[in-house]
Amino acid sequence: MSPERVRSPAVLVTGFRGAIGSSVVDELVRLGYEPVGMGRATIDQSLSIPAYAADVASLESVLEAKSAMEADGWFPAHVVTCAAAGGSAKPFLDSVDSEWQEVLSVDFFGVLHVAHAFGSSILEAGGSLTNLTSFHTRATYPNRSAYVAAKSAVEGLSMALAVEWGARGARVNCVAPGPVESPRTSGFISRDTSALSGMISRTPLGRIGSPEDVASVIGFLVSNKARHVTGQTIVIDGGWTSNGWWGDVSLGSN
Repeated sequence: MSPERVRSPAVLVTGFRGAIGSSVVDELVRLGYEPVGMGRATIDQSLSIPAYAADVASLESVLEAKSAMEADGWFPAHVVTCAAAGGSAKPFLDSVDSEWQEVLSVDFFGVLHVAHAFGSSILEAGGSLTNLTSFHTRATYPNRSAYVAAKSAVEGLSMALAVEWGARGARVNCVAPGPVESPRTSGFISRDTSALSGMISRTPLGRIGSPEDVASVIGFLVSNKARHVTGQTIVIDGGWTSNGWWGDVSLGSN
């Protein structure tokens, strides 16, 4: 796409083919933005949005994708990081460095690399960076130490960048979804038939989230409606992390 065809603010979405990432793309289109995708898999040119192949675990790969975008006239004013490592569930004392590196390389360094590569574009536009973290930074399950550490590091980095970049008009925030309908959640539920009822019973709003629930908040954070919101993490969990009751809160009080 040539530069003269770019009419609306471009928003880069990493992990744009995932359950949340694809919903973010749909929401951005609805709001009038021009989403640009970045994914690890070979990009299919029949996609409905411009998309570029990159492994976010490699800064070199991200920079190559950035060069290709700029050659096509794309200079993102906003970036949303949805790329995620594969699931990791293991007791801490049984874990080894290579397993930690696999999670951190995508879930933390992937965000770091994208911020390094596109930070100047965000600052020049006075745009925004919105990072996907997790409710696991507030309340977690057993055997999730690497994942929790990586997502907590992203929230710390985001807070630091919000302070550092704020004077240039750029905003940095996180969204932290709770259990969301996705292939990963489906896999978890399939291994434990009681998991779904357990999730719902401790969620005040009485259901697990949808990708659209997350995408709508991300759309708000990208938009000018959030012009005075930075350095924040918004938890999207239907009240999960606020609930301290031992009963089935989804049934309400009697």
